[in-house]
Amino acid sequence: NRFTHWTPNVFRYGTYADEARMFTKGHSEDNLRQINTFFVDFDTLDPHFDYGEIILASHEIGFMPTMILRTPHGFQAFYVLDKPAYVTKKS
Repeated sequence: NRFTHWTPNVFRYGTYADEARMFTKGHSEDNLRQINTFFVDFDTLDPHFDYGEIILASHEIGFMPTMILRTPHGFQAFYVLDKPAYVTKKS
């Protein structure tokens, strides 16, 4: 077994879209209840790009990444919030 998805944000509902339970539905932006994490995708072909630049830029805006992953196309920086941001009609 291996993981293919990480879904830390809370949705109002989630269910299977087929009887074989192979496909899910409900994990869409318009169905979010709260945001616990977010990520930023840094696609770069620059072989000299250093993830330290992500840390410095994050520090400047007041968010430190919880985890940075190297991907085939660059990096992904994941941020876990101390307190969830609740999604309402007003927000």
